[in-house]
Amino acid sequence: MTRSISLSNRVWARNGVRTDPDLDTAAGANLLTVEGGHIESQGPFAAHMNFEQWRTSALLNDVEQDGILEWSPETNYGLGSLAKIGKLLYQSQSTNNKNNPPATSPSNWNVVPLGSLPTNYVVIAATIANARGMEGLVNEQVIEIIQPGYAGRFWVDANDVSTGDDGYDVLVTTDGRRLKRIEPAAPITITGDTTLTMDHNRRVLRVTTAAVITLPNDLPAGFTADIKRAGTGAVSFVVDGEALEADGNAIASQYGWASVYRDGPGFWSLFGDLETV
Repeated sequence: MTRSISLSNRVWARNGVRTDPDLDTAAGANLLTVEGGHIESQGPFAAHMNFEQWRTSALLNDVEQDGILEWSPETNYGLGSLAKIGKLLYQSQSTNNKNNPPATSPSNWNVVPLGSLPTNYVVIAATIANARGMEGLVNEQVIEIIQPGYAGRFWVDANDVSTGDDGYDVLVTTDGRRLKRIEPAAPITITGDTTLTMDHNRRVLRVTTAAVITLPNDLPAGFTADIKRAGTGAVSFVVDGEALEADGNAIASQYGWASVYRDGPGFWSLFGDLETV
C-alpha cells in the first residue's frame, strides 16, 4: 500500500520551544493527578507537548529516511539490536547495553560488515574511491556508484583474483574483491549545442538535431565518449582554447560516428567518420 503523505523531513517544533516534561520526576508526574479514584490531567504545557511531538516525529523521520534509528545514549539496547551513527551500522553484542558509544565500545558493539547484508541489497557508493574502500563484500553483492561520469551498478566477483583495476569497468577493493560493471549505461540523447561534462564520460551520445559539441578544458585525462549523428543536421566539434588532433571537425554524414578522447591538459583527440566544415 502506498502512503499518500510523506513524513520525510517533517519534524514537529523543529525550531519551536520545547521543554522536557521529565515524567520520571515528581514535578513531571504532577502533570497527572489522582482525584476520587480516577486520573485527571492538569493539561500539559505547550512546550511539553512540543517536546513529545518533536521526539516522536524526529524518530519517525529517522526511520523513514534510513530504516535504522541513530544511536542514543538513553536507549537500553538488547542483544542483537541495531543502531547507526551516520552511515555506519552497528549491532549490539550485549544485553542492557546503555550509554556505551559504539565507536569506543568494541565489547558491546560490532560494526555490521557489508558482507552480512543480503546479496540483493544494493550498497550505495558516492564515488569510485568509496567503492574501492569497501571491505567484507560477498560474492554477487551489488554496488551502485553515483559519481558523475562513473555512475552504474557493479557486482562482486569473488572468484576473480587477477583482473586489474581499469578505473571504469572493473574496480578492485582494498581487500582484493573485483567489482564488475553489470551493464553499460543507456545512450544519452542530445538535441542542440552541448558542452561535454563528466555525465557524458564513457557514454554513447545520440545527436538527433544539428549541434555544435564543445570539448571543454576542465575535463580529466582519460575522458572519452562516442557520438552518433542520428539526425540529418550537421554535428561539429569545437575546443575551448585547446588543440584538437583530428582529420576533421564534423561527423561526415547521418548515422556516422565519432569518438573523442581527452589525452591530457591542452589537447583532445577526435577520430571517426569525419569531414572538415
